Amino acid sequence: MIQCPKFGEQEFVVPKLAGIMAEGGITGVTVLRMEVPCCGGLSWAVQKALQQSGRTDLPIREVVVGVRGEIVSERAQTTGLPV
Repeated sequence: MIQCPKFGEQEFVVPKLAGIMAEGGITGVTVLRMEVPCCGGLSWAVQKALQQSGRTDLPIREVVVGVRGEIVSERAQTTGLPV
């Protein structure tokens, strides 16, 4: 799934993601986002969706890509990303 939080679609995206997490049979989520501030909204949306889904076992991984294409950071958690 691709989404840009800059365009304010979070009220649509969060419930869709929560449904996918709850019923989609997925075993994990990787958030790939740029380091620019507006892309942080994607991590927020995934965290909110995880809370709404009721899943406590879904590992979440976040990869932040720099504006020049380099990987700036990577982190993985089994209980979601901090908001």
